[in-house]
Amino acid sequence: MERNCGLKTTTIRRSAERPACRLKCLWKGVVSSDFSFWKQGVGDPEEIFDRLAEGDASGLTPSDDVMRFREELLGLWPEMKDVLEPSDFDLEESPEDALKYVLLTLSVRQLDYLPQVIELAKKHGLCGFSGVAGEPMR
Repeated sequence: MERNCGLKTTTIRRSAERPACRLKCLWKGVVSSDFSFWKQGVGDPEEIFDRLAEGDASGLTPSDDVMRFREELLGLWPEMKDVLEPSDFDLEESPEDALKYVLLTLSVRQLDYLPQVIELAKKHGLCGFSGVAGEPMR
């Protein structure tokens, strides 16, 4: 079954129910947070997020809206190319994934961009999931 969802700004929090494994420790102790965006997919948003974190984009419906989101995101913040998946290298192997999803690993410093990223995703009609909050972004 395919599900479509909207996005809203979500407060990022760590809860006792959510393991800290959703946080990635980077060089020099900087912590990052993962956020994923897609148009439509099979399963609930957390399942889709977990599959994407493992590099599995099966079950996602390709959409030009995802590609437009990706292009606009990189147009606004070219430095996000370094924290965006699928990477150019990944797309050499699976070019269709550019139409399926965007996964961002934002550093604490880049979290200031998140409200604008969510608004951009809304503009393109995308679903989203916050790995840190462990909940969909609506």
